[in-house]
Amino acid sequence: MNLVSLAGASAGILVAYLIIREIWRRLGIQYEYRWETFAVRGTRGRQLLHIRRTEIRAVEPLPLRDRVLGLRRFRHLSRTSLGPQVVIHSTVARATPVIVSWEGRPIAGVTPDGYKLRPGQTGREG
Repeated sequence: MNLVSLAGASAGILVAYLIIREIWRRLGIQYEYRWETFAVRGTRGRQLLHIRRTEIRAVEPLPLRDRVLGLRRFRHLSRTSLGPQVVIHSTVARATPVIVSWEGRPIAGVTPDGYKLRPGQTGREG
């Protein structure tokens, strides 16, 4: 086996791993958007996060350096690693900021600075 075929095989395995990971994240984590609350449910309906609007201190875009470095000072509950992500700073998440995917919908009625809602979305859904 030469070096080129070995590199090609390892690249194929890496791509397959990334695809399987993205599918697992999308199917394994569900977001529940409400006007006053935001919830994240894992597999089998287990609640991973439930946050009220009054408990949110800030919702901001994930900085590029944190996204590239993958620092462990955040709790990752994002549905995809490819799309835009935001950081939720709250009083209930045990002082650990939570990363979620931005899907164009308000998170407990809050929209992060610099992001726009999806067409047809309003700040008040129920």
